[in-house]
Amino acid sequence: MESSHDAECRDSSSYRFVGGGFGGIEVEEAVTRFYQIRCVEAKAGHCHDNRSARPETVSIAMNSGKYLNIQDVIDLGTTLIKTADLYPMQFVTEKDFFPLVVAYLTGRVPALETEVATKDGRIDFQLKGTNPTWLELAVQPRHFVDKNAPDLRLPGYTRVSLPASQNRRELQKLMNAPTGKTRYLLLVDLNGGYKRATLIKQYKAEAAKITQGKTVRVVYVSRKDPFHFKAAALP
Repeated sequence: MESSHDAECRDSSSYRFVGGGFGGIEVEEAVTRFYQIRCVEAKAGHCHDNRSARPETVSIAMNSGKYLNIQDVIDLGTTLIKTADLYPMQFVTEKDFFPLVVAYLTGRVPALETEVATKDGRIDFQLKGTNPTWLELAVQPRHFVDKNAPDLRLPGYTRVSLPASQNRRELQKLMNAPTGKTRYLLLVDLNGGYKRATLIKQYKAEAAKITQGKTVRVVYVSRKDPFHFKAAALP
């Protein structure tokens, strides 16, 4: 007999995200597959059909009593890389990964909202609850190369997107977010090549330039060993 959970996962075949950067049949199929796998892996999770969501904001009700810890963030980054390897032409830029993040987090936290406005700009994700958690995503795309034109920069490719100087605004938004103790900046590296000591030094120095704000936990994930560290304003 089919359980209610299995029925929910089966019904997720109609799952669709509405909004800029999320369109296309291949992307929709990839998200559907990702979402169904996520349901199988997390038997206690729930699938939600969010076809009526507004383009600029997606809010999803989730199981209560859960929160996002550092290992969850590392696992999220690892899963994003694995999914991008399955669909290398569909998941390239940061915005491409938004629906995957929403799908992965479903069932883990009480509620989730995307593109949340703050005085310093929109923050990618807010995980709601008694102690809200903020999450910003930065992605280093893989380097697609046309062998006939090796100097050609294909769409979505950026030479460097994870150094602290490129993400100072993200740090500032997270550090100055109005509520919540936990703030994550997830750096997903599809290309590789960033040195741990260099990133830590850069982000600590960049955070120190911000005169006030809460501490941010920076989490770096690539195909090799992930790591994390704190970036804080000067006391």
